[in-house]
Amino acid sequence: MCVVSDKVKFCTCAHAKRPINYWVLHRFTKKKYELIMGDIDFPFDQDPAQFQHNQAVFLQRLQEEDAFDTPMHFKAKDILEIILSGKGISGGFHCYTYRFKKGMWIIDEQLRPFDLENYYDEVQRGTFRHIRARKSKGVEAEPSSLPTKRGGQANDVKTD
Repeated sequence: MCVVSDKVKFCTCAHAKRPINYWVLHRFTKKKYELIMGDIDFPFDQDPAQFQHNQAVFLQRLQEEDAFDTPMHFKAKDILEIILSGKGISGGFHCYTYRFKKGMWIIDEQLRPFDLENYYDEVQRGTFRHIRARKSKGVEAEPSSLPTKRGGQANDVKTD
């Protein structure tokens, strides 16, 4: 699985073909209501430590002003979906979801599978630069100053 670099850059450049790793910005639309039903194919066999490491790195990077290659203007309730796929990823892909709330990004653990299609419009998508960390021997958790929903501390994870 991909160990995400703390230097990852969210690029707004457009690509003709669908990239392996990409992000999608969704915006809540008050008047939109579509009813989409079906089955969801969730990735299995995720390494929990690796997933939490990447989740924390993305969250920390999203709080930084230069995370994107161009100035972005986010609105409350925006959802940023990050999809990593390809070689070495069990289940085919991993999805990280963040919500913009009170001027900052938080990990979104309440988004239901079809909420994006039913209540949100896609407003932008892009890829990454410098996504992979140079070494990926292991991860270990240490306290950091990452914000959480309750204003406490989150776990920051670093690679050896």
